[in-house]
Amino acid sequence: TVQGIDQNGCVNQGSFVLNVSLCLGVDNYSSNGARLLIYPNPSHGEFVIELNQNAEIEIFNSLGQKVYFNNLLEGKNHIELINQSKGIYFVQMKCNNQVLTSPLIKE
Repeated sequence: TVQGIDQNGCVNQGSFVLNVSLCLGVDNYSSNGARLLIYPNPSHGEFVIELNQNAEIEIFNSLGQKVYFNNLLEGKNHIELINQSKGIYFVQMKCNNQVLTSPLIKE
């Protein structure tokens, strides 16, 4: 709850709820057998994308601009976004007519 007083002495208050999720540094997304694991997340620009099958990976910035594209192989793949600005990005994995999307944070 927040309470404020204006210059005329009028008092008003408002309430809000802030929910915070525990960030473990590993994001695991799966759907119909496809699995996308990203860590560490957040990072300073070096990420591991672990896949359980070959997939097309695209990374978009918060404006929707594509900043990375590659066909990655099953297993661990090292991705560098060193030259990108700090912010929130979105990883999109496409394989077998499925699309998985995961947020990615560069500090």
